[in-house]
Amino acid sequence: MMLLRALRPGDVIALALVTLALIVAGIVGAQRAAPPDYVDTYSTHDSDRGGYLAVRRLLEREGVRVVESNRHPRFLVADRLVLSGIGTYAKVDVDELRDFVAKRGKTLVVIGSSSAYARKTLKLPVTREITVRNTYGAVPIIASPYTRGVDQIVGEDTTRIVYRAFPAVVPIVADASGAVLASYALGRGRIVVLSDPTIFTNRLLERADNARFAVNVLGAGPDTTVAFDEFVHGYGRAESAWLVLPEPLRVAILIAIGACLVALVGSAIRFVPAAAVPIASDPNSAAYLASLAILLRRGRAATRALADLIDATFASVARAFGLPTHTDPNTLAVLAQGRTGAPERIRELAALRARSGVDDSQLLHAAQLCAELRKELDTDGTQRRAAAR
Repeated sequence: MMLLRALRPGDVIALALVTLALIVAGIVGAQRAAPPDYVDTYSTHDSDRGGYLAVRRLLEREGVRVVESNRHPRFLVADRLVLSGIGTYAKVDVDELRDFVAKRGKTLVVIGSSSAYARKTLKLPVTREITVRNTYGAVPIIASPYTRGVDQIVGEDTTRIVYRAFPAVVPIVADASGAVLASYALGRGRIVVLSDPTIFTNRLLERADNARFAVNVLGAGPDTTVAFDEFVHGYGRAESAWLVLPEPLRVAILIAIGACLVALVGSAIRFVPAAAVPIASDPNSAAYLASLAILLRRGRAATRALADLIDATFASVARAFGLPTHTDPNTLAVLAQGRTGAPERIRELAALRARSGVDDSQLLHAAQLCAELRKELDTDGTQRRAAAR
């Protein structure tokens, strides 16, 4: 049976028109789409106007040892850490930054905005937004190693450190709207806060005294190891118990979960009709005997059966000698002296009778001994003779 039919000319034309309309709509939409907004990365790998590659090259030329911090702060080995974008840090990493400064006695340079938890934990000063036109000029207001050889710096950001943060925080560079650079002690170390991240960008580093200012604030001497934070530029992600597992183990867990789901679906969904269980035929005598044997084995009836068999045999032997049925087996063995194998069988049967538990093999062996003993002795106590042939 044919399920598809051939396309008619009208169908081909309609399909072509719809395809052309979709192409035209896509072209028009692409032309009208606004270009994405430019975002400054403040990364030392970014050579565009909003990157920090120029300041990194400047510090290296001045003899400062520059490294990258692309892991959690607990793994950091440096004298000074430069952060641009602390707002993306998790709480545990902010705590590590606090220990880096307060306990290890290092310097932390915080550039730009930060999270509420970071401001509270690191005791960062309060900032506010102002209105500025294009660039601004800020000047040093106190003598400091950070402002040596600096007369003016140029920036474009609208964030300032408010004055109510002082005197706990010492302002170093400011303009009429507020402080741009401030510093304060935290434990054994020191935190330097720069409210404007644009000062060290590639497009503004050559303006005014920004380059000398960058060397003073970030470098702090040729013997200093400065770590630029790259953790927030593509490396940062929240840790979890799943992420710390090795990748092969995660793959194995996913495969196991998939196999369990397949098994669950296979057991819950019936793909074929259920097969009827064949009805067994009526049991014969062999099945009856087998089931009875199983019941007797479960009830440990072998010991009782052996005792009854041996007692009956000893009673028959005693009657053959004209003695009471409860005659002692040792007496029967003495009377059976001279009979072929009879005394040995009587003593062995008596030993089996004295056991508290026997198995099937011992029961069969006792039955064989009883049969042989009955065969050796007839009812009058004489030895059975084989008939002459």
